[in-house]
Parts: sequence; C-alpha cells; structure tokens
Amino acid sequence: MNRRLPLLLTLLGALSATGCVPSTPFAPVAVQLQGQAPTIRYVSCKPVLVMGFKVVKPDPQRQWIEDSDPVMWQVTFDTPSKVDTAAVGETVSGATEVVPLAGPLEEGTRYEAFITLNDGTEPHTGFELAKLAGGKVSYEGKYVSEGEFVKLSSCG
Repeated sequence: MNRRLPLLLTLLGALSATGCVPSTPFAPVAVQLQGQAPTIRYVSCKPVLVMGFKVVKPDPQRQWIEDSDPVMWQVTFDTPSKVDTAAVGETVSGATEVVPLAGPLEEGTRYEAFITLNDGTEPHTGFELAKLAGGKVSYEGKYVSEGEFVKLSSCG
C-alpha cells in the first residue's frame, strides 16, 4: 500500500480546513496588462453576473490562499453587474472601491486575481507583473500570447 496517499489526503484536508484551495485549473479568469495596469477579465462561456473584483497577495511560503492574506485592491457592485473587465487600481463603472490600491504592485511578487460572482463562487488565477510583459496573458495556470489566449478561451 502506498503510504503517501494517507499523508496526501491528510494534507489536503488540512489545507481545505485552514484556507482556500485553488479553484479548478480552468477558472474563467485571465489577467493581462492594459498599459501599465494589470486587468482582470472574466471569460466564461456561460457568464454569471459579477459582484466584484479583488487582488490578494498570498504568503509566498504557502501553496494556498487564506482569508488573512492582504487584499491589495477590491471593488464591489451593489447589484450584480455584467461588467467583465476591471483594471486594477482604476475606477470600475458602477462599482464601489472597497480597498483602494495603496501603491504599484511589485514586479516579481505573485498575486491572485479574484472575481466574485452572483452564484457565490470566487474563481481566481495567479499572476506576476513581470510575467505579463510582452503581451502575455495569465490564463489556466500559464502565461500565453494573446493569440493563444483567444483560442483557449473561445466558446466555439
């Protein structure tokens, strides 16, 4: 019998009890630079209304996200919205800025971009500013070109 399996199951149980385990690998969230601002995009083929966007700075020593990780920027909508794009640090039409961006995000730091949806889910994806350079898009756990992103996120 493989002795690692019980350890793995115990570890997974501990992770889910202490914090958020990353969402499915194909969360409908992408991040890319628009000018100097990282921009969060909701790219679901079956979209649900959006309740907000946020960027969290997870502890780099962990492989999971906890509620105590600092929120770097957050906007929310009073009523569900069809807005599917938000530039971090900028005013989003119809939204209230809950946590203003205090300063520029750090180049080599990993962040998580979340979208809060009206169905109660919060899909998210990780990104680093430096890895978005040259038109790259963070999507499905990879940094891909805009052309690859269009193909991967196509609903056809």
